Amino acid sequence: MSATTDPAQRDSTWIAHRPGTERAAVRAALATTLFLSGNAAALDATVDLSHSSEYTSNTTLVEEDEIGEWIHSPAIGIGLNQSGAVFEVDGEYQIERRIYERDLFDDETAARGAAEAIWHALPERLDFTVRNTRTESTIRARDPNTEANRQTVSVTEAGPTLRLRPQTNAEFQLEYLYSDVRVDETDTDSERHTGTARYIVSLSSLRTLTFEATNTDVDFDNPLAPDLDTWIGSATFAHEGGNVVYSLMGGYNRTERSAAKTWTARYSQPVSNGWPRRTRRSSSKARGRFVTHRARCSPVAAGSVTRSMKTPI
Repeated sequence: MSATTDPAQRDSTWIAHRPGTERAAVRAALATTLFLSGNAAALDATVDLSHSSEYTSNTTLVEEDEIGEWIHSPAIGIGLNQSGAVFEVDGEYQIERRIYERDLFDDETAARGAAEAIWHALPERLDFTVRNTRTESTIRARDPNTEANRQTVSVTEAGPTLRLRPQTNAEFQLEYLYSDVRVDETDTDSERHTGTARYIVSLSSLRTLTFEATNTDVDFDNPLAPDLDTWIGSATFAHEGGNVVYSLMGGYNRTERSAAKTWTARYSQPVSNGWPRRTRRSSSKARGRFVTHRARCSPVAAGSVTRSMKTPI
C-alpha cells in the first residue's frame, strides 16, 4: 500500500509490471463438520500470501522537493466463513508489512479487516451478535495520508436483537449494542451503549418502509472530552432489486453534550444505481494538490492449491 491514497494525489499515476517481482498466492480451504443443536455446519478457512512492490515519486506528498522510493508490502490474509441454522461466522483480516527503501518513514505493520459472529438463540426471534472492524485513518484529517499520519481504529460491538412479527408483512425489532472504540494515537477511546427500536414493513418483494428510533450514550475515556447522548429518529423507504437500488430517508438528530446541547434536523435523499449489495462504501472527496508518479507490480503466481475436507464428529 502506498502512502498515496487520495484520488487527487494520483492524477499522474502510471502502473507497470516490474521484472523480477513475484507475487505468491496460496489458498487453502479447510472444512470441519460441527454439531450445533443437532444441525451440522461447515467452517471454511482461507489463507492468502501476497507481495507487491510500488514506486512513488512523491513519498512525502509535498509540493516541492519530491522524493521517490520503492515500497514493498508482503501480506498474509486469513478468512473464516460458516453459515448454519444456529451459528454464523464471517470474517477476513489482512496483516501487511510496509517496507520503505528510504529512511524517511519507519517500516510499519498494518492489520485491517472485519469479522462477525451471530448466534440464533431462537431462530427468527432472538439473535446475539459480536463483530469487530479494524481500519486505518489519518491522525490529522487535513494532512497527507503518510506513515507519520496514520493510526488504527478498532471497533468491537456485541448485543442481542429481539424480533417480533405483529403481522405477516411486518417485523418489530428491539436491539441493544455495546461498542468499545479503541484508537492508536488520538485520545478518543470510548464506550458506547446503543438502544434501537425498529419497525419494518414489507410493501412488496422489492420495497420496504422502515421506522427507527435510536438512543446512543457515548462515554469517552478522556475526562476532558464531553460525553454525548444522541437521539435519532428516521423513516426510510428502500427499493432493492433488478439493476436499481435507491432509498429515501428523512429524520432528526438530537445531541446533548456535557457542556452544551444541540438539536439538528436532517433530511437526506440518497439515490444509487447498481446491483444490490450488503455493504455500501462511501467515497471521499479529494483534498490537496499533490502529484505523484507510481509504478506498481503484483504478478499472480501460476498455480494455487485448494483442499476441502469434511469429517463428521
